[in-house]
Amino acid sequence: SAGETISKTALECFIKEIAKIKNKEKYEFVVTSREDFIEKNFPKIPKGLKIKRYRGHDIHNVILASDVYTTAFSTLAIEAVFLNRPIITINLGTDEFIDYTKEGVGYRVFKREEFLSRLMEILENSKFKKNFDKNRKKFIGRYNYRMDGKALKRVLSLIDNI
Repeated sequence: SAGETISKTALECFIKEIAKIKNKEKYEFVVTSREDFIEKNFPKIPKGLKIKRYRGHDIHNVILASDVYTTAFSTLAIEAVFLNRPIITINLGTDEFIDYTKEGVGYRVFKREEFLSRLMEILENSKFKKNFDKNRKKFIGRYNYRMDGKALKRVLSLIDNI
């Protein structure tokens, strides 16, 4: 499928680029996939590169345990921002509905060569972290209006008024 091809391309980018990190042992890399991800599409992991894999686990716990959430395309990117995690979307030849770069909560990467520098900026740049906190609040206001636990009540009220 088209989604599977995009995911495979993004995974290849992710694996090739993190393999270049000199002090890899300082980080833990985790790749999650949906239950229906076709295993033969998972790229080969170079010798010496440790990547943990999770399929069908509670993705929110994985996001909460991470420093950065990276995806090809997923609504989980939005949820990652809600969970206070910056994001990188790998959009090699694709487009994303939300421009996370403009929103200031992460980066859209269009070329493989951009990934590593953006990742390191998120991990190590204190200015990014400061701006992320400020931009995250705006993002939540824009995309998660009224996070007050009363969504069901509002929906039922709308239904009653139809």
